[in-house]
Amino acid sequence: MARRVTDPHTVDDLTTEIFLAAIDTGGTYKAERGSEVAWLFGIARNVVASELRRAASELYKSGRAAGRRTLVPAIVNFVPAGQKCKGPRAEPVTDIPRGLYYAPRNIPGDDGSSGWQMQINTKLFKPGQTFVWTLAVDPVYGGSDTSTILMRDPVAPCELVPDDEQHVVPKMPVPEDTSLGGYRVEGKTVGEVRPEIEKRGLKVTYLITEPPPERYPGDPYLMYPTKQSTPVGEDWFVWQADEPEKGVIRLMVTQKLQQP
Repeated sequence: MARRVTDPHTVDDLTTEIFLAAIDTGGTYKAERGSEVAWLFGIARNVVASELRRAASELYKSGRAAGRRTLVPAIVNFVPAGQKCKGPRAEPVTDIPRGLYYAPRNIPGDDGSSGWQMQINTKLFKPGQTFVWTLAVDPVYGGSDTSTILMRDPVAPCELVPDDEQHVVPKMPVPEDTSLGGYRVEGKTVGEVRPEIEKRGLKVTYLITEPPPERYPGDPYLMYPTKQSTPVGEDWFVWQADEPEKGVIRLMVTQKLQQP
């Protein structure tokens, strides 16, 4: 919560809401649908989305109460990993005047947390347009990313659908301090690697990837969230590994290795 919300008091309140919701709905949890942690994070995502909608509504109401209209309308959406907003939501604005806005920046908060900030020149803004600001969870490495699109009114709400777009997975050296203990996985098959990792008492997960099109040899591998449920075979290749949490080794696997 502290990574998603900058105000520490709001973080405390929302964390309380999450666990109260978990207590109220605990009877609906089914282990076969996922782990307790995944279930709890699902509740957290819903709580954050509700808070963003509430904050946006309060900002609009306060502006009206003070006798001012909102000079620059904006919609803020939070998109969990593996999902995206169904489009098209509105017509994008292409004739954006130079200097209207600057790309969002990640800034530190007073309490050590971080948040996002975007600077807009309201003198260049034209009525009948809305900034659509999307905060999304990176489906490969986690963490938040942001995108900004200026659209013509009206803008449809964000309807979450499965993310079928490609995401780049760059080649990165395996950190020396992982629980692999120096064991190299690159170029080996899943059938070779998985038993060796499990001997060390480690859990194995997979990130299913594909080589780039043949016309782009040497480019990073590609990942499609909608293909992550594909069964991984023993003869699949491992080209990289990381440790997203202690004791869990994630293998980047592919049916076909890139051409050297």
